[in-house]
Amino acid sequence: MSNENDLATAIANNFESSDRKALNEFAKQMEVKVTPKDGDAAVRKALLTRLGKATEEPEPLDLDNPAKIDALKANQENDIDEQKIKVLDTGMSKPDLLALMRLNLAPGGIWQGRRRIVQITKPEGMKGQQPHPFTWAGHQVLVPWGVTCTVPYPVYNIIKGAKHKEIVQRRTQDSKGTPIIVNEFITVDRFRMADAGDDPATKHLPVGQKQQFQIIATNLNHFEKTPRRTLAKMCKRVRVKYPRDTETEEIRYLLLEKLGFDTDELFGESGDELV
Repeated sequence: MSNENDLATAIANNFESSDRKALNEFAKQMEVKVTPKDGDAAVRKALLTRLGKATEEPEPLDLDNPAKIDALKANQENDIDEQKIKVLDTGMSKPDLLALMRLNLAPGGIWQGRRRIVQITKPEGMKGQQPHPFTWAGHQVLVPWGVTCTVPYPVYNIIKGAKHKEIVQRRTQDSKGTPIIVNEFITVDRFRMADAGDDPATKHLPVGQKQQFQIIATNLNHFEKTPRRTLAKMCKRVRVKYPRDTETEEIRYLLLEKLGFDTDELFGESGDELV
């Protein structure tokens, strides 16, 4: 019967040495749905996806050697395929725009946006070797301890922003000059994370749905001639609600505002588009 240590070992080996019985048990532990029709390779891929791990894992990070991490970041900058960066530019072709719009950058399913290479250390006092769950809008991604892996950008932001308060004692004096010790709360990072930068294979992709639609809007002249039906579909994707009888141009404004555009600057306070 597999236990937590077996799972940790299997994760470190990308499940390559796990037989089908073990794979099925790990899938059950990690809440990954598999069927008898799925081959071993498909199950391994599903488990790795659940962990946010790349198919080909980056070189393990040395947490105590920041110079190596900086060097990796520099190498990534030099290895980027310039042709892929076009996704972040204007002047995209219609097929490119359609491909961009179809990317899954929402919770659930397989993340198809930019990923970040990280490694997190298990906090002192935390028991067990199970990968740690990070929940993003109801979707959970498991990140193993001490293993270099790639995670979706929203999960990376959650890890980076996770804080908690600790009590520290400070020596001081009261109004009479008597030495006293005062307890103070300080905010510290919850996780010790080694950050090796963006995954080069995905660096050309958006970091989230908002950036995805910002790029689309820029390429479509801020939806100037976009049909109402298309606007409605995009509003649904980014959760923009409006009454059924709302004018098409107002829907356009609401969508652009949701995406972070300054509509006063784009169209002027009177609503006339600036040239």
